[in-house]
Amino acid sequence: MNELPIVKATNVTNLRKNIKKQFDYVTDSKVTLIVTRNDDKNVVVIAEDEYEKLMRNINNMTYTLKLLKSAHEADNRDFVEVTFSELETYE
Repeated sequence: MNELPIVKATNVTNLRKNIKKQFDYVTDSKVTLIVTRNDDKNVVVIAEDEYEKLMRNINNMTYTLKLLKSAHEADNRDFVEVTFSELETYE
C-alpha cells in the first residue's frame, strides 16, 4: 500500500531566506512543500521525480478509464463495425 506524502508548509519570506535548504529538503526527503501566499495563491513544490510519478499515474488512470469506457460500449454493443477496405479510405 502506498504511503501518504509528507507535507510541510512555509511562507514566501522563509522560503526566500532558506531556498537551497528548503529545495534540498524537498528532493532528499520526498516532502511536498506548500508555500503559503496572500489571497490563497499558494504554490506547491515537489521533487521532479515525484512530479513524474504523479503525471505517469494520471496518464495511466486516463488510459484505464478509456479502456473501461470501451469495454462498457462493447458490452452494450455501442460501436460501429467497419471493414478493412472501409478503414483504408481514412488513410
